[in-house]
Amino acid sequence: MFSLRVLHYILQGKTPVALDPGDPSALIRWAKWFETADRHVADETICGKRVSTVFLGIDHGFDPDGPPILFETMVFSEVPEDEKNKTIEMPDGTIHTYRQEMDELDHYTRRYSSWEEAAYGHRETVEMVRRAIIKIVNGNA
Repeated sequence: MFSLRVLHYILQGKTPVALDPGDPSALIRWAKWFETADRHVADETICGKRVSTVFLGIDHGFDPDGPPILFETMVFSEVPEDEKNKTIEMPDGTIHTYRQEMDELDHYTRRYSSWEEAAYGHRETVEMVRRAIIKIVNGNA
């Protein structure tokens, strides 16, 4: 027998709740929730790099037998292209010139099944970005 895989989820607190794929009103319910929901797990900027972790609301898992993949961390540049030859402030307060190697961190992505995994992964990603930028500015990249 064929069963529909749940694709749409909402959050109740920090817990993902699956919407019934057989319910014709579920997609409308999801869309209305998605429009106004605060889906951020964490969001911070370090040395011109934004690390954002969000609840996706749609299962991004490709393994039909695996857990749903519902959260994502991504790294984005907060430095506009025309300002990339300018300076950035490091976490210790020192000032350095933005270097092209820092762009390699952009679009780094991790995905998770739970809020707890996403929060932990966010912290790991922030630390990874911090370490990578320190290596770059110190000439060790």
